[in-house]
Amino acid sequence: MNGETESRMTIASQSIEEFKECLYQMQEARKLVTKEILTTGHINAEKVQIFKNTLEKMRDERTSKNHIRDIHSRGTTFGINIQDEIKGLQKDHEFLDAFALESEKEESFNDRLKLSDLPGLLSKFSKDRESFDAEVTKCRAFLLDLIDTQVTGKKPLFITDWDGTMKDYCSQYATNLQPAYSAIVMGVFARHFTRAFAVLTAGPLRHPGILDLTAIPIDGPVLFSGSWGREWWIHGRRVVHDDGIPEEGTVAIGQLYEQLEEILHEGEFVQFALVGSGVQKKVDRLTLGVQTVFGQVPEDLSARYIDAVRERIHRVDPNSQYLVLENCSPLEIEVCVHSSGAVWNKGDGVAALVESNNDSLKIGKVCVAGDTASDVPMLQKAAEENPDMLGQQAATFGRFFRQKRNFNKLAGAGTDYGHDERNYSYYKYAYIGGAATVGLLGYKSLFRTAKLDHAHEDKSVKKLENLPMYKQEEVKKHGKDADRIWVTYKDGVYDVTDFISMHPGGDKILLAAGAAVDPFWALYSQHKTAEVLEILEGYRIGRLDVKDVPKAEPDAFSNDPERHPALLVRNAKPFNAESPPSLLTDHFYTPNELFFVRNHLPVPDIKTEDHRLTVETLNGKTIDLSVDELKKKYKSYTIGSVIQCAGNRRADMNQYKKVQGLMWEGSDLDPTGTPYGASIPMEKARGNEVLVAYHMNGVDIPRDHGAPLRVIVPGNVGARQVKWLRRIIVSEKESDSHWQQKDYRAFSPAVNMGDELKWDTVPSIQEYPVQCAICTPAPNTKVDRDDGTVDISGYAWSGGGRGIIRIEISVDGGETWSSCEMEQEEKQDVEHMYAWTLFKAEVKIPPGVKEFNIIAKAVDRSYNTQPETASGIWNVRGLIHNAWHRVPIIVKD
Repeated sequence: MNGETESRMTIASQSIEEFKECLYQMQEARKLVTKEILTTGHINAEKVQIFKNTLEKMRDERTSKNHIRDIHSRGTTFGINIQDEIKGLQKDHEFLDAFALESEKEESFNDRLKLSDLPGLLSKFSKDRESFDAEVTKCRAFLLDLIDTQVTGKKPLFITDWDGTMKDYCSQYATNLQPAYSAIVMGVFARHFTRAFAVLTAGPLRHPGILDLTAIPIDGPVLFSGSWGREWWIHGRRVVHDDGIPEEGTVAIGQLYEQLEEILHEGEFVQFALVGSGVQKKVDRLTLGVQTVFGQVPEDLSARYIDAVRERIHRVDPNSQYLVLENCSPLEIEVCVHSSGAVWNKGDGVAALVESNNDSLKIGKVCVAGDTASDVPMLQKAAEENPDMLGQQAATFGRFFRQKRNFNKLAGAGTDYGHDERNYSYYKYAYIGGAATVGLLGYKSLFRTAKLDHAHEDKSVKKLENLPMYKQEEVKKHGKDADRIWVTYKDGVYDVTDFISMHPGGDKILLAAGAAVDPFWALYSQHKTAEVLEILEGYRIGRLDVKDVPKAEPDAFSNDPERHPALLVRNAKPFNAESPPSLLTDHFYTPNELFFVRNHLPVPDIKTEDHRLTVETLNGKTIDLSVDELKKKYKSYTIGSVIQCAGNRRADMNQYKKVQGLMWEGSDLDPTGTPYGASIPMEKARGNEVLVAYHMNGVDIPRDHGAPLRVIVPGNVGARQVKWLRRIIVSEKESDSHWQQKDYRAFSPAVNMGDELKWDTVPSIQEYPVQCAICTPAPNTKVDRDDGTVDISGYAWSGGGRGIIRIEISVDGGETWSSCEMEQEEKQDVEHMYAWTLFKAEVKIPPGVKEFNIIAKAVDRSYNTQPETASGIWNVRGLIHNAWHRVPIIVKD
C-alpha cells in the first residue's frame, strides 16, 4: 500500500491478461486495507488514495459513458461493462475516506464504525430511497433481535450465499471482486456477533473462486465453502467431500479443464477468458460463462463456443461415459460428472459445516440467507434439523424477490419475524438477505446491545503437566496451509511454524503438518538424538489426547497394513498410493514404507509358515516348496532394481491426446476373477537377475508389496513382477491372463479412441524404454529472480539393464543443454544396470522471463534417448510414455 503499489495499479486494457492482473492487484489492495482495519482499527488517508486513483483510471477515455470498457486481444476487440466495479470503487473510496478521517481522532474503533454511515452511503446508489429506507429499518430490527443472546445465551449461527449477499451482484467477467467496505462490515459482524459465519457458493474455492474474489482475510473470521459446500476452507485447510464421485469422472473433469484453458486462448474465444466465469473447476463439474443474457456477447459466438466445448468433451470422453453437457441458462453452461452418485446440494454443505465445527443447527439462533433456488436446500436442512423452527422471513432485498416464493413455501406464509416465548429453546431463523445486508445495520445501536470480550492469551511458561490437552482433530486444523503449523511426536503437541523456515528440510516437515512427525523421523535417524529432542521440546505447546484419535470401523479393509502418511493416496479402499516426488531422491534405495502401492482388493494376510510355491515344468512335473525350504535349498542373491508401472506418466500422455485407462492402473484379479498372472520370456527367466524374492531392502517383504513371496524381473515393467506369488508355470505360450493378453500392449498412434483393438497384432510390453523425471522442484514452484539459480533433482533408468550414460537439463525449450551430476549403483555397470540413476543439477534462471520450463532427458548405454513430445509414441492405452519431462516454474521479481 505504498507509493510503489500505487504506481503498479494502472488500468491497461490492451489485453485480457493485463486487465485481469489489474483487477487482482486492486483486490490485493482491498485485502490489505481490510486486514489492517480489522486488525488495528486504523487506516490513513494515503492508503485510501489508491482507490481514488484507480477509480479515475477506470473512468478514463477507454471507458464509455455507459461504462463499457474497450478490450483488445489477439486481433479481437470487444467491450465489457464495468459499472459494478466503478460503483464498488466509489463506495470503497467514500467509506474508507470517512473512516480515515475518524482514524486521525481519538475515537475508538467502535466509534469510527458508528460514524461511518454505511446505510447513508449505500442509499446514494438506490433508485427508490423510500423503499431502501424501509428495508434498512426491517434489517436493523431483525439483526438486533438476531444478535440478542440474553435468552439463548449463545451467539447466532449465520450461513449465507455469496453473490448479492456480500456485494453488488455482477458476473460480467471472471474477476467478480468484493469491495473493501463489504469485507470490513462482514468481518466485524462475524467476529463480534456470531459464533460462526459461513459463506456457501456454487462456485469453487479457487481459479477463480471465492477465495480469489473476497477481500476478507481467508484465515478468519469468516468460513468459506465452494461447490455447494463440497469443499470447505476451514482453519487454513481445504476439506473436500467427494461423496459419490467416481475416480474416472474426477480425472476426466481435470483433463477437460486443461482442454478448455487452451481454447480460451484461441482466436475468437479469447473473450470468454474474461466474460462470465471463464471456466471454473468445481469438485464434480466445470462451469462456463456464455453471458448472452447481458447482450454483450453475440449469440452466434456463444453457440460456436459451446460447439467447441462439445468437441473437447468428445476428445476427453468419446464414449460419453463420464461427462455430460448441461445448458443451464443464457448466463452459463455446465459440464458435470455423469452418474456422480448421491445428489449433493447446499444443504449437505451446511451439514458438513456444522459437523466440521462441532456445532449444531439445533443450538441458539440460526440465520440462513440466500437468493436463488440453489439456496433453498440450506433452509430445508435447517428445518429438517429442527421441525419446530420458526420459519419466518425478516426481509427481502433487491433481486431476491424473484425467489421469495420458494422460501415462503418452505418457511410458511407468515411475514412477521417475531417469536413464541414458549418455544425459545427452538428459536431459529430462516432469513433471506441481500446486497450487503449486514452492513445496513446501524453500528451505533448494534454496539449498544453487544459486549465485546478481548481475551489476552497468557504467554508465561507452564509446567508440562499444566499444558493444555489437545485432541487429534484440533491438531489436524493446523496443517501446512494454516497460519500456525503443528505436529505431534509421541504424546506431545508442537508448534513448529518458526522452526520450519530455519530447517534445511522444512519442506519435508510440512508433509507431517497437522499430524505425527514420528514416521518421518524414522526415515532420518539423525533426528533420534537428545539434542534434537531438546530443540523440539522448545516448541511444545501441549499434550496429545491419544484416546481421542478416531478408530476406523471394521470392514473388508480393516485388516490392511498401516501405511506411511507421506504416501500420496489416490484411493483409500482399495489402497493405491504413490511416493511423494520430493522424497524420492532422498534415498538411493526407496524405503519400504515410501514405496508405491497398487492394490485392487484387501491385502492378503498370508502366514509365511503356511504359504507354498508350486513350480510346474514343461512336462507337467511339479515342485512344491515352502518359504523355509526355498531359503534353505537355493542360494540367495541381492540386486538393486527399479519397479515402475507401464502406465507411469500416462496422465502426461493424456494431456497430449486422450487415452483409455485409469490414470492409476493394475489389478490383483482379472475381470473373470482369475488371480493376476503374467509371463516373461524364457531367456529372461534363465538370467541370473530374475528372483523369487522374500526380502525387500534387507527385511521380509511387506504385505503391501507381496509378502511372503514376489517375482522380481529387473529391467522389465512392473506388470510382470507378480506379488503374493503362488505358482510358476513353464509353458510354450504366454499366460492366458487378461493382463497379459488384453492389456500392457502399446498400439500405433494410428489406432485411435473407438477403434477396434486387435490385441494379437502387437507384442506384450516387457522392457521399459529410457526414462527420466524431475522430482524437485514441483510443478509451478515460485522462485525468486534474485536467487539466480534453481536446484534440481530426479531419477532416470532404462529397461533391459541398459545403464544411463548421461542426463541433460534445458531451461530454454531445448535449445541448449547442460549435464547433471549422477549417482549410480556401485555394484552395477552400464551393461547390467537395473537400479535407477539419481541426478542433481543447478541451473540459472533465464533472464527476463516470468515463467519457464525445466526439461530433462536421459541417454542409455545403447544411445537411446527420449523423444521431445508424445506425438510419435502416443498410444491409445497411454503406456510407456517417456517424452521429455517438463516442469513449469514461475519467477517472482
